[in-house]
Amino acid sequence: MTRRRRRRRPTSTDGAPRAPAAARGRDAKPEGPGGGARPRGAVPAGTAPRGEEARLLGLARDLARLADEGPAVRALEAALARLGAGAPRRPPGARVTERDEARALAVAWAREQVRLAWRDLLDRAARAGALRPDLDRDALAWLLLAAGDALAREPVEGVAERLRALRALLLRPGAVE
Repeated sequence: MTRRRRRRRPTSTDGAPRAPAAARGRDAKPEGPGGGARPRGAVPAGTAPRGEEARLLGLARDLARLADEGPAVRALEAALARLGAGAPRRPPGARVTERDEARALAVAWAREQVRLAWRDLLDRAARAGALRPDLDRDALAWLLLAAGDALAREPVEGVAERLRALRALLLRPGAVE
């Protein structure tokens, strides 16, 4: 008499036993690659950005809109003005900690969108001849992203002076009317 082999119960991608189809619902998509189950810790698709992520994505949208409007020098000036006002004021030494890995990735992605928007503005200013030609625009975009974070920790009275220093660093003499 031959012995029938017992079938192994399918498992999900993380190794945990997969719930029976009845428990997943009649219309549930199969789990696995391309099957519809999201990885553990992933933010559901319908989740709206919150806090730091929402602020950064809003700033990226503003910068992208400015890159498409008016003269390049004025767009860069308007973007620099937003740099000081875009970040929430935090007490010195305060640090936002992200416990949720998916949320931390979303914030990192939003920061990258801001950096890319800065890069677009800098490219446009360079094509218009307003930006100093000896500066690397990728490094400047990163510097402006970091400057926004630093200005969030500055006393309000010091922000205007820091922005003047950034303008002097970025723009060619005589580029601003």
